Amino acid sequence: MDHAPVDWRDLAAHHDFTRDAAYRLALLKEGIHHFPLATKQGSISASHGKEAIDETLEATARIVKQVWG
Repeated sequence: MDHAPVDWRDLAAHHDFTRDAAYRLALLKEGIHHFPLATKQGSISASHGKEAIDETLEATARIVKQVWG
C-alpha cells in the first residue's frame, strides 16, 4: 500500500496478499505460527514469556528485511 489504510475495506482493496503470504510462510519456517490469513492480527497471551516474545520480534525483523528488502 502506498498510504495508511483508512478502514478495513481500504486495507482489503490495496493489500499485497502475495507479499503477505511470503511473510507468513517465512515466519512459519522460523517456527513462528502467525495466523495464516492476511486479515488476522498476531496475538500475544499471558502464556508467552519474554523469551518467546523476543524470539518472535527477532525473527519478524529478519523476515521483514527479507520480504520488503
